[in-house]
Amino acid sequence: MPQSIDVKLELSATADFNLVVKDRRETVVAGTDAVYTVEAEWLTGYTDDIDLTVTGSPSGATAVFADNVLSSGESSTLTIGTTGVTPGTHTLTTIGGAGANEYEWLYGANASRLIDWTHCGVPGGIPNRTTIYTTLYQSSTVAQINAAIAACPSGQVVLLAAGTYPPTGSYSTSIDFAQKSSCTLRGAGPGQTIIKSTAAKIITCDDWYFRETDGVAIASGYTKGSMAITLSAAPPAAFVAGHLIHITQADSPDTFGTGVGVYRWTGSTGPYNLSTSRNLRFTSRITSVAGNTINLATPIPITFSATYSPQAYPLPYEASWNTISLCGVEEMTLDGVDSANEAVYFYSSDRCWTKDVEAKNCQGDYGFIFMGNCCQSEIRRCYTHDCTGYPSQDEGYSYFLFYGASSCLVIDNISYKTHALMMNGASANAIVYNYIGLNDFRDASWPVQSIDMNHGAGGMMNLIEGNMGARFQNDGYHGSSPYNFLMRNHIHGLKPGYTPTRRRLVDLCRGSYYHSVIGNIIGDASYSLLQYDYPYGGGSEMGAYILGFPSMDNTDMGTYTDVPFTNWAKSITVPDADVIGTLLRHGNYDYFDDATVWDGGISSHDIPDSLLYASKPSFFGSLTWPAIGPDVSGLVGDIPAKHRWDNYVISADLDDLFANEG
Repeated sequence: MPQSIDVKLELSATADFNLVVKDRRETVVAGTDAVYTVEAEWLTGYTDDIDLTVTGSPSGATAVFADNVLSSGESSTLTIGTTGVTPGTHTLTTIGGAGANEYEWLYGANASRLIDWTHCGVPGGIPNRTTIYTTLYQSSTVAQINAAIAACPSGQVVLLAAGTYPPTGSYSTSIDFAQKSSCTLRGAGPGQTIIKSTAAKIITCDDWYFRETDGVAIASGYTKGSMAITLSAAPPAAFVAGHLIHITQADSPDTFGTGVGVYRWTGSTGPYNLSTSRNLRFTSRITSVAGNTINLATPIPITFSATYSPQAYPLPYEASWNTISLCGVEEMTLDGVDSANEAVYFYSSDRCWTKDVEAKNCQGDYGFIFMGNCCQSEIRRCYTHDCTGYPSQDEGYSYFLFYGASSCLVIDNISYKTHALMMNGASANAIVYNYIGLNDFRDASWPVQSIDMNHGAGGMMNLIEGNMGARFQNDGYHGSSPYNFLMRNHIHGLKPGYTPTRRRLVDLCRGSYYHSVIGNIIGDASYSLLQYDYPYGGGSEMGAYILGFPSMDNTDMGTYTDVPFTNWAKSITVPDADVIGTLLRHGNYDYFDDATVWDGGISSHDIPDSLLYASKPSFFGSLTWPAIGPDVSGLVGDIPAKHRWDNYVISADLDDLFANEG
C-alpha cells in the first residue's frame, strides 16, 4: 500500500532567507525511504548559517538531514524512514532557523501542543463566484428564495438585490439551503440587502446528527497527523467520499496521565449531541475509500488510544441524504427583530461559510452565527450586535462552534453587545484576529468572558490567536477540554461604565489540561492587577489568572458536588492541580508584574509571530503585524477588526465596518 509523506514549508520569523523543499509530496511504499532536497536562498545582507529541524514525524518514522546546517550556496537532503509507520498521509514540518533555532523550545520540546492549523477554513480560501444564476428582489417570498437556491447550478450565485426583504413586516419561515452543494446566497452589501425574519433560524440547512450506534472500530491510523484510518471491518455504505466522518474514543479519567483525562458532567443525559461516554471528538471529510482504509481531508489532531476503543462513524446515510457543502452566505444584513434565535445556522456542513454579514437583534442561544458537526467551514469579517434583552439575557452568543465542529476558521470578526464567542466540544479550530467589543450577560458587574473555549466536553487543539477581548475562559462546566493554545491575544479586562473589583482574566477551570499561554498581553495600563494567580482561600479577584477552580465565575469548591464529573477521583476540596501542572506560560506581559513573565526552564525569549501564518496576512494591509505581544512596540497595536470598529465609531457608516485593509 502506498505511504505518502507531506513535507511542509515554514519560514523563520525574519525575511533573511527563503527556504525551499523540492518535491514536497512523496508517495512511497511503507518501509522504504522518502527523500527530499532542501535548499535556501540567502537574501541581501544575510550571511549566517541556517539550522534545519523537522517536527511532526509520525510514530515509527525517522527524519535525518544529510547536513542539518546550511551555509550559503549549499543544499541538504532529508530522508524519512517509514518502517513501522501506519499507511496514510502524514504531514511533517521543515523549519529553517537563523543559527540555533530560536523556536526549538516550542516546535521541538513542546511540539505535542501544536498541530497544523493551516487546514482550518475553506481549502484555498472562500471562492469568489462571479456567475449570477438569478437575481431576486425584495418582493420575493421565502419559498421563491428557497426555490432559487435549490435550482442554482453548481458554483453560481443567487443574488438578492438591494432592498428590505420583505418590504413590510418580516419573514416567519427560514431560508433553507437544505442539502445544497456549491451555491452562494449573496446580497448587495450589509445595510443594502436587509432580511427581517422572526423564524427561529433566519438561514438554515438540513441537520444530520452523528449516531454512536453507527460506530465502527478503528484498527489503525488513529495517530496525530494521520490522514487515513483503517477500520477493523468493511465500512458500511455510509462511508463514502464526500461524506463527513466522526472519530471518537471512550472517556477516561486517565487519557493523558493519571487523573488527567476526559471528563463530562455526570448529570448529562446526552443532549445537544453531547455524548454520555465518548467526548474526545474530531470531524473530517472522507476523500476516498479503499477496502477498509478511509482517507481523510484533514489530519487527526491528537493520537487516540487503542485502550479506549477508537471508533469512526459517518453521518446517517440514505440515498436521498446529502451533506450541505461549499455553500456560503455573503454581503447582507440579517435582522432577527428580537425574535429569531440564530441568523445563520449551518449544521453538519462541509466547507461552508458566512462572510461580510451583519447580524443583529437575535437571541443567540446558539450564537448569531452557528456551526456544528462541521468540517473546514468559516466565519469571516462579520459583525454581530445587539442581542435580544442585552445586557440581561441568559445567552446571546455571537459566534458558536458546536459539538464536532473541526478545522474551522473564525477570523477578522466584530461583536458588540452580545455575550461570548462560544465553543462546545469543538476541535482543531483557529479563532484568530477577532475583536470582541462590549459584551455582557445577566447584568454582570464584572468583565465576562469574551471567548469561552469550552462549555462542553472533549474539544481539543484549538488555536486562539491575535484576538482582543475582556476575558478568556475554559469554563469546566459540562466537561474537560485539553490542549488549547492562546497566542498573542490582548486580554484586557475592560468593561466601559464599570469599575470592577473582580477581573480574573485567564480563567482555566478544572479539566483544562495542557493549555499553552504564549505571548499575550494580560490586563491594561488603565488599572492595576493585584494578583498573578488567584489563591484558593481568599485574596483579591483582580488577578491575571485563576486556575483549576471547578467552574466558571466561582471561587469556592461547591461546583465539584453541584455539577459533578463522572469518574472524578481527585480532591473536591481544592482546585484541580493538574491544570497548572500541565500549563505552559511563556512570554506573557501582565499588569500585575508590569513586565513580561518567562518560563524559567526555557532559555529562549523568542516568540513566533504566528502559529497560523508564515508571514503577514494580506488583510492586515498597512497595519503592523504581529499586532500584539511583548516584542511589539507599545505591546498592543491594531488588528484590522479593531481598526474598522474605531473608524465606524467615528463615522457611523456601516461601510467602514466592512472596509478592506488590504
